[in-house]
Amino acid sequence: MGNDFAYGVALALRGDIAAGVRHIEKAIVARDAQGFTLAADWYRMGLGRMYIEILDGGGPRAPLKVVLRNLGFLVHAKAFGRRKAIRLLDRAARHPSLNDENFHRGNIRYLLGLAYLGRGDKRAAATHLRSARGIVERHGASVVLDKIDAALTRAEA
Repeated sequence: MGNDFAYGVALALRGDIAAGVRHIEKAIVARDAQGFTLAADWYRMGLGRMYIEILDGGGPRAPLKVVLRNLGFLVHAKAFGRRKAIRLLDRAARHPSLNDENFHRGNIRYLLGLAYLGRGDKRAAATHLRSARGIVERHGASVVLDKIDAALTRAEA
């Protein structure tokens, strides 16, 4: 069960982004069907992050060969990826084990802030980023706080 997400990420990193995303989406459905909702929500959180990083350029530029091989998926992600990321993250945030004291809830709020910021909705982005900051600050995660603060500066500009 725990390998499904890692395998999907490995497929994406190998250059088959569409296959990696499809694998993770199937794993989410399977975990939900098996009653492993926490695992499904972890996968949702990870997949939401993947969409945001793909759309915001969160890593090195992909070689042209990889872009061409995944062109259909990338066009689809450009059109619908933020909406998908928001839907995935909203669902994951509702898991009962992720209360407002939980660091992972802060991480989800941070990712939602990035998703809304990428959509140009600075007001929603700032709301989520402020919430994330409050949660993460209690855990003393300074590296994450720096990222939240940078995004919050962009949202409040």
